[in-house]
Amino acid sequence: MAYAKINSIANAAMAKVNSAAKAAIGKIASIDAPSSFTNAYSLDFDGSNDYVIVDNVTWGYGTLSLWFKTPSEGSIPLSMGSGQFVYLAEKIYVNWPKHTAYLTYNYRDYDDDNWHHLLCTFDASASKMYYDGSLVTNSTNVATASVTAVLWFGQYGGGGLYFDGNLDEISWWDDTTLDADAVAAVYNSGAPINLAADSGDYGDASGLTNWWRMGDGDTYPTIEDNAASLDGTMTNMVSGDIVTVVPS
Repeated sequence: MAYAKINSIANAAMAKVNSAAKAAIGKIASIDAPSSFTNAYSLDFDGSNDYVIVDNVTWGYGTLSLWFKTPSEGSIPLSMGSGQFVYLAEKIYVNWPKHTAYLTYNYRDYDDDNWHHLLCTFDASASKMYYDGSLVTNSTNVATASVTAVLWFGQYGGGGLYFDGNLDEISWWDDTTLDADAVAAVYNSGAPINLAADSGDYGDASGLTNWWRMGDGDTYPTIEDNAASLDGTMTNMVSGDIVTVVPS
């Protein structure tokens, strides 16, 4: 009887030790495990006077990528100074530093209030526009120099053509031209990827110069540059304009 009691106490004590050990191991595993990439937020612009301003950027050759969602046409989601821009009108127009002609895509259904991905590459031989992962424009009217100017998200050069809708994951690779396979990987069938880590056909993480996640990891009114230090400032906006509406 005494022997059984001792065994019972010993077994209970051992179970406690095992349980504590498991809990400790679980805690350690949880701390050490790398967090997976998530995209949970975007910025919602009212089309009236909302914008984000970023201190001077210097861009020329390279790759520009952004996600947008809008119910209307006739606005500018991104501009540099007052001469370089992405313009959503009767076509999609992109005017870039020292470019000799617009990059255009004659597609009118971008204003369907669904998420779309726009990516443009600029180098010494050609400028290309990709829409939702597919090449739509290939031009030899290339950029010849870089420009340093204030960067705006949601308006044209300090006022006007305010963007109505959502912007997400705006990024720039300086002097790095993503190839078609990398573009398809970045589009990822409509779900943004971690641009700071090489994966599959995307091997350009080391060339990423600027990356504004547009809500993820941000605290109002600052929109952080996750690849450098050119943070943006939400203007005429509120904390509630960081919304859980994202491409997926």
